[in-house]
Amino acid sequence: TLSVGGGHNSKSQLQTLLARAGHQPPMYKTKQLKNNKFRSSVMFSGLDFVGQPRGSKKDAEKDAAAEALQWLTGESQSTRDTIDNMSAILKKSKKKQHLDVAR
Repeated sequence: TLSVGGGHNSKSQLQTLLARAGHQPPMYKTKQLKNNKFRSSVMFSGLDFVGQPRGSKKDAEKDAAAEALQWLTGESQSTRDTIDNMSAILKKSKKKQHLDVAR
């Protein structure tokens, strides 16, 4: 099971989930804010998730990864549509990877 919500392994959990689904590793973009905090966003498969401002770049990236994990696992919204959306994203990726390998 995944532990979400800013857990210390959120970046590695997200990367593992994406790799198992055939996606490339996520990309992080981090900006330093005027209050000396950092805000990161994580991007993969055309999706972009923004975390809360944190005291370090590393913590900001972890928070962004936790936001993405919460969405992917349906914990940010308790609707079946969210889980169906995650399944569709993951299935498309596997098909795409299979086609690329066959070329």
